[in-house]
Amino acid sequence: MSVPQFYLNNFRGRAVITTTNFSNDVAIKGDGTKTRFLSIANLSDRTSYLTNTASPAADVRSLNVRARSSSGSSPLDDAGTASKNYMISMFRPIRNIHADVLTSLPDNVTDLRLFKVWVSHGTTGIKLDNATVAAKMMSPEVTYTAAPATTFQVFPNPVGDQATVLIQSTESTTAYLKLFDSKGALVKEFEANVQIGSNRINIATAGLASGSYILQAIWSGQTMTKKLIKE
Repeated sequence: MSVPQFYLNNFRGRAVITTTNFSNDVAIKGDGTKTRFLSIANLSDRTSYLTNTASPAADVRSLNVRARSSSGSSPLDDAGTASKNYMISMFRPIRNIHADVLTSLPDNVTDLRLFKVWVSHGTTGIKLDNATVAAKMMSPEVTYTAAPATTFQVFPNPVGDQATVLIQSTESTTAYLKLFDSKGALVKEFEANVQIGSNRINIATAGLASGSYILQAIWSGQTMTKKLIKE
């Protein structure tokens, strides 16, 4: 318990922890010049969970956090305040992170993803059985929907210095990508080889002016577009 549950040392960037249970401290140290930390809507096992010794000072805020008590839980004092613009800027990266699209796998391989799972006071916890055991336990009435054959996504959005394009393709081919500004002028174009399944393509956006853009992708005889915001 002497080791912090979350430890930020000389951290540069935005960190948001929400709807989480703290069984130990959150420690923020080192150079806090570029540190922006938000703890919101969390539950702590202790009335004092946040240790901030960063120097120069870090931007650290704790909002709507409760601590366990004998009667349930009680609210802790907020540290800092939050405006609408502040909340939007801190939560924007979370809202634009998406899991990779599921792809076809060999019969003996399972793609397992667990989201927002909390196991507490269990005798077994999470147990993973092999395919033979799992098949015996599976109900014949359960049906599954396959992942879409083609997918076109871009993240993060808004973007900083680099955007990542995710293309799910049904064949190996060449993808042609074009980026247009808000006036319809072509500002960037290139091509990339894509394989069957999930493909990641990086786009450098550091030199682009802030504003709205349209990203167009053409592959396998189809054209898809996405709106891209440059911060």
